[in-house]
Amino acid sequence: MAGTNEAERRAAHLAAVWCVGGVLTAVQLQVVLIALFVGGAPARGGLLALGAVLGMGALAGVASAAHTIVPLVRRPRGRWTWTVSVYVSGTAGASAAAVVNFE
Repeated sequence: MAGTNEAERRAAHLAAVWCVGGVLTAVQLQVVLIALFVGGAPARGGLLALGAVLGMGALAGVASAAHTIVPLVRRPRGRWTWTVSVYVSGTAGASAAAVVNFE
């Protein structure tokens, strides 16, 4: 019975990360599109940085709820390590999918 409860918690955690990632993909697309049409490199950089900070903030909320499931999150800086690794992996995956679908 304990294994089933643990599996359900892990599935719920992965579903939450997937949902947040789906929203972040849409938000990042909008930020990149807006950044393409904003004049000046500082404004573009600021928009892209703001999108990344907001995205990682949302993932950090999911990470704080996962301390019983993800051992890395229990470490002192583990929550931010997990957050950055998930954000970078998701962004790289979405970028790779866009490149593959573009060609």
